[in-house]
Amino acid sequence: VAEAMAWPGIVGLGEMMNYPGVAMGDDKLLEEMSLTHANNKTIGGHYASPDLGIPFHGYVAGGAEDDHEGTVLEDAVERVRQGMKAMLRYGSSWHDVASQVGAITHLGLDPRRFILVTDDSHAQTLSKEGHMDRVLRHAIAQGLPPMTAIQMMTINTAEHFGLTREMGMIAPGRWADVVLVKDLNNFKADVVIAKGKVIAQNGKWTVDLPKCSYPSWATNSVKLKKT
Repeated sequence: VAEAMAWPGIVGLGEMMNYPGVAMGDDKLLEEMSLTHANNKTIGGHYASPDLGIPFHGYVAGGAEDDHEGTVLEDAVERVRQGMKAMLRYGSSWHDVASQVGAITHLGLDPRRFILVTDDSHAQTLSKEGHMDRVLRHAIAQGLPPMTAIQMMTINTAEHFGLTREMGMIAPGRWADVVLVKDLNNFKADVVIAKGKVIAQNGKWTVDLPKCSYPSWATNSVKLKKT
Protein backbone atom coordinates (compact mmCIF):
# COMPACT_ATOMS: atom_id res chain seq x y z
CA VAL A 1 0.00 0.00 0.00
CA ALA A 2 2.80 2.43 0.87
CA GLU A 3 4.35 1.98 -2.60
CA ALA A 4 0.98 2.38 -4.36
CA MET A 5 0.26 5.62 -2.51
CA ALA A 6 3.29 7.15 -4.23
CA TRP A 7 1.98 6.42 -7.73
CA PRO A 8 0.95 9.50 -9.77
CA GLY A 9 -2.78 10.23 -9.66
CA ILE A 10 -3.53 8.14 -6.56
CA VAL A 11 -5.84 10.09 -4.23
CA GLY A 12 -6.56 7.41 -1.67
CA LEU A 13 -7.55 3.89 -0.68
CA GLY A 14 -10.79 3.11 -2.45
CA GLU A 15 -13.72 1.44 -0.71
CA MET A 16 -12.47 -0.44 2.32
CA MET A 17 -15.12 -3.11 1.86
CA ASN A 18 -14.16 -5.50 4.66
CA TYR A 19 -16.06 -3.55 7.28
CA PRO A 20 -16.43 -6.52 9.67
CA GLY A 21 -12.65 -6.98 9.61
CA VAL A 22 -12.00 -3.31 10.33
CA ALA A 23 -14.54 -3.25 13.17
CA MET A 24 -12.93 -6.35 14.68
CA GLY A 25 -9.45 -4.82 14.53
CA ASP A 26 -7.83 -6.88 11.75
CA ASP A 27 -4.15 -5.89 11.84
CA LYS A 28 -3.57 -6.08 8.07
CA LEU A 29 -6.56 -3.87 7.27
CA LEU A 30 -5.70 -1.32 9.95
CA GLU A 31 -2.12 -1.19 8.68
CA GLU A 32 -3.32 -0.45 5.14
CA MET A 33 -5.51 2.34 6.43
CA SER A 34 -2.75 3.73 8.65
CA LEU A 35 -0.32 3.81 5.70
CA THR A 36 -2.94 5.65 3.64
CA HIS A 37 -3.25 8.35 6.30
CA ALA A 38 0.53 8.51 6.69
CA ASN A 39 0.73 9.40 3.00
CA ASN A 40 -1.92 12.12 3.38
CA LYS A 41 -4.41 10.20 1.23
CA THR A 42 -8.13 9.63 1.73
CA ILE A 43 -9.63 6.36 2.94
CA GLY A 44 -12.81 5.49 1.08
CA GLY A 45 -15.52 3.65 2.97
CA HIS A 46 -18.01 0.91 2.15
CA TYR A 47 -20.18 0.08 5.14
CA ALA A 48 -22.95 -2.03 3.62
CA SER A 49 -24.85 -2.80 6.81
CA PRO A 50 -27.94 -1.30 8.49
CA ASP A 51 -26.32 -1.81 11.92
CA LEU A 52 -25.38 1.66 13.18
CA GLY A 53 -24.29 0.40 16.57
CA ILE A 54 -20.87 -0.74 17.81
CA PRO A 55 -19.77 -2.34 14.47
CA PHE A 56 -20.43 0.95 12.67
CA HIS A 57 -18.53 3.00 15.25
CA GLY A 58 -15.66 0.49 15.13
CA TYR A 59 -15.49 0.82 11.37
CA VAL A 60 -15.41 4.63 11.52
CA ALA A 61 -12.74 4.49 14.22
CA GLY A 62 -10.62 2.45 11.82
CA GLY A 63 -10.28 5.53 9.62
CA ALA A 64 -12.87 5.38 6.81
CA GLU A 65 -13.61 8.96 5.77
CA ASP A 66 -16.63 8.60 3.51
CA ASP A 67 -19.39 6.15 2.69
CA HIS A 68 -21.82 5.69 -0.20
CA GLU A 69 -23.74 2.69 1.13
CA GLY A 70 -26.38 4.63 3.05
CA THR A 71 -29.97 4.07 1.96
CA VAL A 72 -32.12 5.82 4.58
CA LEU A 73 -32.11 9.19 6.32
CA GLU A 74 -30.58 7.84 9.53
CA ASP A 75 -27.61 6.47 7.55
CA ALA A 76 -26.72 9.90 6.24
CA VAL A 77 -27.18 11.58 9.63
CA GLU A 78 -25.06 9.08 11.54
CA ARG A 79 -22.24 9.17 9.01
CA VAL A 80 -21.76 12.91 9.12
CA ARG A 81 -22.22 12.99 12.91
CA GLN A 82 -19.30 10.58 13.17
CA GLY A 83 -17.09 12.79 11.02
CA MET A 84 -17.51 11.00 7.70
CA LYS A 85 -18.62 12.48 4.40
CA ALA A 86 -21.95 10.99 3.36
CA MET A 87 -21.94 10.16 -0.34
CA LEU A 88 -25.48 10.23 -1.71
CA ARG A 89 -25.61 8.01 -4.76
CA TYR A 90 -27.84 8.01 -7.79
CA GLY A 91 -26.63 5.39 -10.20
CA SER A 92 -28.32 2.80 -12.38
CA SER A 93 -29.32 0.42 -9.60
CA TRP A 94 -29.13 2.38 -6.36
CA HIS A 95 -31.23 5.54 -6.01
CA ASP A 96 -30.46 6.85 -2.53
CA VAL A 97 -30.48 10.64 -2.89
CA ALA A 98 -34.20 11.16 -2.26
CA SER A 99 -34.22 9.01 0.88
CA GLN A 100 -31.26 10.80 2.49
CA VAL A 101 -31.23 14.39 1.25
CA GLY A 102 -33.68 15.34 4.01
CA ALA A 103 -30.67 15.42 6.32
CA ILE A 104 -29.90 18.73 4.61
CA THR A 105 -33.28 20.02 3.44
CA HIS A 106 -35.27 19.14 6.58
CA LEU A 107 -32.80 18.58 9.42
CA GLY A 108 -30.49 21.41 8.40
CA LEU A 109 -27.17 19.53 8.49
CA ASP A 110 -24.22 21.25 6.83
CA PRO A 111 -24.27 20.38 3.08
CA ARG A 112 -20.48 20.70 2.97
CA ARG A 113 -20.37 17.29 4.68
CA PHE A 114 -22.20 15.61 1.78
CA ILE A 115 -21.08 14.55 -1.70
CA LEU A 116 -23.21 13.56 -4.69
CA VAL A 117 -22.02 10.41 -6.49
CA THR A 118 -23.21 7.80 -8.97
CA ASP A 119 -21.52 4.63 -7.68
CA ASP A 120 -22.38 2.17 -10.50
CA SER A 121 -23.80 3.58 -13.75
CA HIS A 122 -24.47 1.36 -16.75
CA ALA A 123 -23.43 2.35 -20.25
CA GLN A 124 -27.06 2.81 -21.29
CA THR A 125 -27.69 5.15 -18.35
CA LEU A 126 -24.66 7.24 -19.29
CA SER A 127 -25.57 7.49 -22.97
CA LYS A 128 -29.33 8.01 -22.56
CA GLU A 129 -29.67 9.97 -19.32
CA GLY A 130 -26.26 11.40 -18.49
CA HIS A 131 -23.66 11.06 -15.76
CA MET A 132 -23.10 13.59 -12.96
CA ASP A 133 -25.44 16.04 -14.69
CA ARG A 134 -28.18 13.42 -14.22
CA VAL A 135 -27.41 13.21 -10.52
CA LEU A 136 -27.46 16.99 -10.25
CA ARG A 137 -30.85 17.37 -11.90
CA HIS A 138 -32.27 14.67 -9.63
CA ALA A 139 -30.83 16.25 -6.47
CA ILE A 140 -32.28 19.66 -7.37
CA ALA A 141 -35.67 18.01 -7.99
CA GLN A 142 -35.52 16.69 -4.41
CA GLY A 143 -35.39 20.23 -3.03
CA LEU A 144 -31.71 21.10 -2.90
CA PRO A 145 -30.87 24.66 -4.00
CA PRO A 146 -28.96 24.41 -7.31
CA MET A 147 -25.78 26.04 -5.97
CA THR A 148 -25.76 23.73 -2.95
CA ALA A 149 -26.13 20.69 -5.20
CA ILE A 150 -23.31 21.94 -7.44
CA GLN A 151 -21.05 22.41 -4.40
CA MET A 152 -21.81 18.83 -3.37
CA MET A 153 -20.26 17.51 -6.60
CA THR A 154 -17.42 20.02 -7.11
CA ILE A 155 -15.74 21.82 -4.20
CA ASN A 156 -16.91 19.28 -1.61
CA THR A 157 -15.40 16.42 -3.59
CA ALA A 158 -12.16 18.25 -4.34
CA GLU A 159 -11.69 19.18 -0.69
CA HIS A 160 -12.42 15.65 0.47
CA PHE A 161 -9.70 14.18 -1.74
CA GLY A 162 -7.21 16.99 -1.18
CA LEU A 163 -7.37 18.32 -4.74
CA THR A 164 -8.41 21.95 -4.22
CA ARG A 165 -4.97 23.20 -5.26
CA GLU A 166 -5.74 21.88 -8.74
CA MET A 167 -9.52 21.72 -9.20
CA GLY A 168 -12.96 22.06 -7.65
CA MET A 169 -13.40 25.80 -8.02
CA ILE A 170 -13.10 28.58 -10.58
CA ALA A 171 -9.98 30.41 -9.41
CA PRO A 172 -6.48 31.36 -10.64
CA GLY A 173 -4.15 28.41 -11.05
CA ARG A 174 -6.85 25.74 -11.14
CA TRP A 175 -7.72 23.56 -14.12
CA ALA A 176 -9.92 25.61 -16.44
CA ASP A 177 -12.77 23.13 -16.85
CA VAL A 178 -16.00 25.14 -16.98
CA VAL A 179 -19.60 24.30 -17.84
CA LEU A 180 -22.00 27.07 -18.90
CA VAL A 181 -25.74 26.50 -18.50
CA LYS A 182 -28.80 28.64 -19.12
CA ASP A 183 -31.01 27.14 -16.41
CA LEU A 184 -29.54 25.81 -13.17
CA ASN A 185 -32.80 24.11 -12.24
CA ASN A 186 -32.69 22.06 -15.46
CA PHE A 187 -28.95 21.55 -15.60
CA LYS A 188 -27.91 20.76 -19.17
CA ALA A 189 -24.56 21.88 -20.54
CA ASP A 190 -24.75 24.56 -23.23
CA VAL A 191 -21.01 25.17 -23.46
CA VAL A 192 -18.17 23.00 -22.11
CA ILE A 193 -14.67 24.44 -21.74
CA ALA A 194 -11.80 22.07 -20.93
CA LYS A 195 -8.20 23.22 -20.43
CA GLY A 196 -9.15 26.64 -21.75
CA LYS A 197 -10.76 25.43 -25.00
CA VAL A 198 -14.41 25.13 -25.98
CA ILE A 199 -14.87 21.42 -26.66
CA ALA A 200 -18.67 21.18 -26.90
CA GLN A 201 -21.52 23.57 -27.59
CA ASN A 202 -25.26 23.13 -28.05
CA GLY A 203 -24.96 19.36 -27.71
CA LYS A 204 -22.22 18.93 -30.32
CA TRP A 205 -18.48 18.45 -30.22
CA THR A 206 -16.44 21.41 -31.45
CA VAL A 207 -13.15 19.48 -31.50
CA ASP A 208 -12.00 16.35 -33.28
CA LEU A 209 -11.90 13.39 -30.95
CA PRO A 210 -8.93 11.01 -31.17
CA LYS A 211 -9.68 7.87 -33.12
CA CYS A 212 -9.77 4.59 -31.24
CA SER A 213 -9.08 1.22 -32.76
CA TYR A 214 -10.79 -1.85 -31.37
CA PRO A 215 -9.84 -5.52 -31.79
CA SER A 216 -11.94 -7.50 -34.26
CA TRP A 217 -13.35 -9.71 -31.52
CA ALA A 218 -14.93 -6.66 -29.93
CA THR A 219 -16.57 -5.36 -33.10
CA ASN A 220 -17.66 -8.50 -34.95
CA SER A 221 -21.27 -9.49 -34.36
CA VAL A 222 -21.83 -12.87 -32.75
CA LYS A 223 -24.61 -15.11 -34.03
CA LEU A 224 -26.19 -17.31 -31.40
CA LYS A 225 -27.23 -20.78 -32.48
CA LYS A 226 -30.62 -22.06 -31.45
CA THR A 227 -30.49 -25.02 -29.13
